[in-house]
Amino acid sequence: MTQSQQPLRIVTFNNLPVAFRAMQGWAIQAGHKVVMTVTSPGPKARRTPGYQEIAVMAGEQNIELLITTRMKAIATPILSALKPDLIVCFSFPWLLPPELLATARLGAINLHPALLPAYRGPNVLRQFYDAAPRIGATLHWIDGSFDTGAILSQHSAALPRPCTREAMMTAWVGTVLTALGEGAQKAIAGDPGRPQPSEGASYAAEFTEQDYWLDLGEPAYALQCKSVALSFFSAHPVMARINGEAWTIAQLDLVEGPVSDAGPGSVIERVADGLVVQTGKGAVRLIAQRAE
Repeated sequence: MTQSQQPLRIVTFNNLPVAFRAMQGWAIQAGHKVVMTVTSPGPKARRTPGYQEIAVMAGEQNIELLITTRMKAIATPILSALKPDLIVCFSFPWLLPPELLATARLGAINLHPALLPAYRGPNVLRQFYDAAPRIGATLHWIDGSFDTGAILSQHSAALPRPCTREAMMTAWVGTVLTALGEGAQKAIAGDPGRPQPSEGASYAAEFTEQDYWLDLGEPAYALQCKSVALSFFSAHPVMARINGEAWTIAQLDLVEGPVSDAGPGSVIERVADGLVVQTGKGAVRLIAQRAE
């Protein structure tokens, strides 16, 4: 922040604690102040407990907190009185109405951790589930629908191989923080952004029950990406059928070495905590147990 710039009064909208921490970290580094955080238990169809942890962290940092599911009736009048400079949204399940957006002097921006217009919607982990060659994040202006506003900043990275949770986080977090810092500066400067193209647009729906069943006829790398995506935030078990039996998969690792001529789904070796299994291409080591 230059000497000619004044600290901004920021209101953030967050449902995931990690998103709240990222917003607060960015604001402190940029010299701005988060004056309120709005959070929510979410819609009835997909309640999330993260708002409870956000409430604790906001209290520890003396940040005003609003917990609500009513954006127009409750949040809008409160923000109208607060008159923030900028609204920054990251991981929030409700669409912000025009009346609420208008309460911020500079407008409202959203950080979407995927490469828009691909993977719009609530489940950005689908980019990993699909083994998309490039992953990333986009900061954009908020308009009248989810994840469709003009792009201020976008950064990407190659999907890591092997596709472990640790490697994925290392690659992904860098794109998220860079898009946030760069895009927020543009928003504050009044940059209108660039309209999102219609080509390549897709919707990232929540995982279905069928999605949680791995098909061992797929390549090992694709299966690893799926297993990491499915277990990233969810406690729902990842499943596979092996020799006619259902197994619960706690972890799936790639196996380096000679290719087996066994058919997909064949057990190559039994190990202390699971199995080594042939896939459609390559083998995987499963930390797993038979489902009850």
